[in-house]
Amino acid sequence: MLTLNQENYGNVYRHKSWEDRVRKTHVELPGWPNTMVTRPIACNRLKQYLGEYPENFHDVLLLSEMFTFTRNGKNGRPEGQQGSHDDTVFAAAIAEYVRLVNLGFIDPLFDSPEGYGEGQIG
Repeated sequence: MLTLNQENYGNVYRHKSWEDRVRKTHVELPGWPNTMVTRPIACNRLKQYLGEYPENFHDVLLLSEMFTFTRNGKNGRPEGQQGSHDDTVFAAAIAEYVRLVNLGFIDPLFDSPEGYGEGQIG
């Protein structure tokens, strides 16, 4: 983010979060926060998109990472199996989350916590 700011790159996602819920004031921070609320939503929406539009997935690296992306037996979180990578999966999940925010299907200020495998867009 520092480099992008120094280079005056303007096409950066700005995530809305509450500054004060009572006063209904929010801030917009550059970048996507990987939190207990946003991570499951992003994973769930990528899974939903893959189920609805599998023909849109052509990236061999992404598909190969998806085949080793499973739930961790200890903590229940989806992640790459030991010895594999999941960076591309999370990049795709974040991109899908941001796409849905930009299209107005998700409002980060009103994200409800979801478990992995829950929730859908209405």
